[in-house]
Amino acid sequence: MLRATRFLFGTVVLCATAQAAAVIYDFSGTVNFIGAVELFRYTAPAFITADTFIPASALDLCSTGQMLPCFGVNFLPSGPDTPQHYLELTFQILNPDNSVGTIFYYFPLGSSFDAYGTLTNVPSLGNAGTLTVSAVPEPSTALTLSIGLLGVVAAFLRSRGHRKAALRGRHSPGHQQ
Repeated sequence: MLRATRFLFGTVVLCATAQAAAVIYDFSGTVNFIGAVELFRYTAPAFITADTFIPASALDLCSTGQMLPCFGVNFLPSGPDTPQHYLELTFQILNPDNSVGTIFYYFPLGSSFDAYGTLTNVPSLGNAGTLTVSAVPEPSTALTLSIGLLGVVAAFLRSRGHRKAALRGRHSPGHQQ
């Protein structure tokens, strides 16, 4: 049983020291003046904490809803386009003349891209949109937990087998008590 306890403790330590999980950013927004629905999904290696441009080629999914190619997405935690510095997300579209069109989404003051949850933009400032920030379970963590669980089960079954063998030995016909 001591071996099983050590193994379980080692597994917990390995899980605790695993690297941070990736983060999924799912967005859906509606452009007010034309009604187009814009969507994107981006899996980031970590939370976005600084102004960051993500090109369309790095997005998991991107749809402009306007039959125009997606150019990319800007995550702007500094909110440079508003005097109050609202958290800002810009959706960029490649126009037919190869210029880039930008649709702005502003999120409430005090919100951030570096926490799990759902952000709904401030509708009075333009277009309507929702951004969901969620964790991606890391495969190595799940694997480590599974191996640890199997180890605990194996240790339990092994100790149970030893106990049964000891009991059988006591009750054998030639055994003296």
